Amino acid sequence: MRHVSTIKLLAGLLAVTLTQIGHTGLLIADDDDAGDRQADLTLPEGSSEELLKFIEKVDSAKPQGTRKERMEWLTKSRQAIVEAAEKIRRSKADDTTAAKAAKAELDALTLLKRLGEKQAADKLAKLTAELKNDRRPQFAAMFKLLDLSKRVEEADTSDGKELKELADEVKEIASQSKPDMELGVLVRNICVKLFQADEKEAAVALCGDFAKQFAQSDDEQTLAAGAGLAQITAQMYSAQDLPKDEAKFDREFAALLKKSKLEAARELIPSFEGQARRLDLPGNTMEISGKLVDGGQFDLSQYKGKVVLVDFWATWCGPCVAELPNVKSMYERYHDRGFEVVGISLDQSREALEEFISKEKLPWPVLFDDASEETSGWKHPLATYYGVSAIPLPILLNREGKVMSMQARGPALGDLLTDLIGPAEDEDK
Repeated sequence: MRHVSTIKLLAGLLAVTLTQIGHTGLLIADDDDAGDRQADLTLPEGSSEELLKFIEKVDSAKPQGTRKERMEWLTKSRQAIVEAAEKIRRSKADDTTAAKAAKAELDALTLLKRLGEKQAADKLAKLTAELKNDRRPQFAAMFKLLDLSKRVEEADTSDGKELKELADEVKEIASQSKPDMELGVLVRNICVKLFQADEKEAAVALCGDFAKQFAQSDDEQTLAAGAGLAQITAQMYSAQDLPKDEAKFDREFAALLKKSKLEAARELIPSFEGQARRLDLPGNTMEISGKLVDGGQFDLSQYKGKVVLVDFWATWCGPCVAELPNVKSMYERYHDRGFEVVGISLDQSREALEEFISKEKLPWPVLFDDASEETSGWKHPLATYYGVSAIPLPILLNREGKVMSMQARGPALGDLLTDLIGPAEDEDK
């Protein structure tokens, strides 16, 4: 089971609608730091101030358990925030407290809507309508943001000029308010619209700039929003096949995270540094060493002068298993002529992996590390080091140890081996 911390979960939720741009590397990031104990979700019977403190406590609490349990708790906690905020708004709370409660309710409903909670959309629309008619100064800025958010959502992606004007409004409202998750969602939406309208340069610049601004916040949720925007920026670079630009941005974002005083920022640094390191691989060498599933040690240096396929995979990965017959075939054809394969398993169960290797009679070494929860599965040291967020990831190295391809699978693997080694002997006959 893959685990996820609150900050990475929120970052993933911000990026979750971006599958039309590319893969979503941070969607389910791995982290087993449960942080503080989960807050009690029982609503207090006290004053508006006590209810507001309850909201703040619940909002900052970190869910624990499996991914499913954490997602369930996130849903229940936001429902509790909505209930507490409604009680505050029905009371005789002062304007400042009422505004804070309304803002918390908006944020909670927005998140519940993205989580698929059935009544959240209707409640959000009703609350938005109420705020529209509220003339108190504290609510004016809030509604301005809501109104802009609605216009961005309804904007036509065929009109790049209108979208650029809306982007300017986003910048203006951002200059007048403190960055938070809600603003992050607005930035996300306008950037996606700009990208879809083929205003790619403007989209990447806007998203990247806001990501870096948010990364400097001392608030965890704002930092999470920044991480989500950073991942979206990386996806936009990836969709345009600009790996060098993507790697440069990832390194810059990681450098900002290192300056943060928040412990949560430390959780994110390896992901972005690893992404940059992986993107820089083509034309460069790799560092591969570690524990083998049979208990031995492996170092890539022992394959010096060989053509090597480094395969990040897992027994539970359908596409990985489907590719094995092709890899076996290439291994049989080219092994005697200097072709080696090394698998890096992201499995968590040693028993399942050993059974699979035995059944499939895999003839090459397989790296596997189950020394602790911090090294198994997606947290395998090499997966972390190279920012592996999707498998299969078959990387082919030439005889000099330099990466020739990051997509060495299917017919492409055979073509690459023909170029590097020559035609297979059975093809010469």
